[in-house]
Amino acid sequence: ALPISKAVLVGDHKQLPPVVQDEVKQELANREVDDALMTKSWFELLWKIAPENRKAMMDTQFRCPSQISDFVSKAFYENKYKAGVNTFPDKKRPIFSFFKETMVFLDTSGFPEKKRHERSSKSEGRTVVEGNRLETELVIDVLEMALKERPELGAGGEIGVIVPYVNHVKEIQ
Repeated sequence: ALPISKAVLVGDHKQLPPVVQDEVKQELANREVDDALMTKSWFELLWKIAPENRKAMMDTQFRCPSQISDFVSKAFYENKYKAGVNTFPDKKRPIFSFFKETMVFLDTSGFPEKKRHERSSKSEGRTVVEGNRLETELVIDVLEMALKERPELGAGGEIGVIVPYVNHVKEIQ
C-alpha cells in the first residue's frame, strides 16, 4: 500500500451535530476522554484549525428554490450560499394556493400557553421537548389542505415534514 500524502474531506459542520449513543458517552466519560468529539464532528474540529488556504466552501446549490436557500444562507452561512441559475424556473410561484410565498413560517407564539400544549421535561441537565399539540395540529391541517389541492404529491412521496424534535416527529406520525 502506498502512503497517503493528501486527504480531502468533504462535509458541512453547520448541518447536524454528531449523534453519540449513551453507552459511548458513558465509556468516554469512564476513560476521561475529551468530550469535544461528542458535541462537535471531526470535520468541525479540523475546519477550525485548518489554514484558510486549505479551506473551500461549495456555495451554490441546485436543489431548492432560492427563497429557501436565501434563508439558509442568511441564517447559517453569512450570506455566502446561493441558488444556481434556473434552479427552479417557477420559484416565485407558491406551491399551494393557500400560501402567498414559497416558504412560509407559521408563528404560534401568539397563542396562549394553554392552547399550545407544549410538553417538555428535564433529562441529564437539558430540556427534552415531548411534543406540542398545537404545532402538530397545524402540520396535519396544512398537510390535509396540500393533499386535497394536489393529491399526486402524497402518492409520489413528494411532501416532507421537517421538525426539530424526535418526539414531535412521533406525535405527527
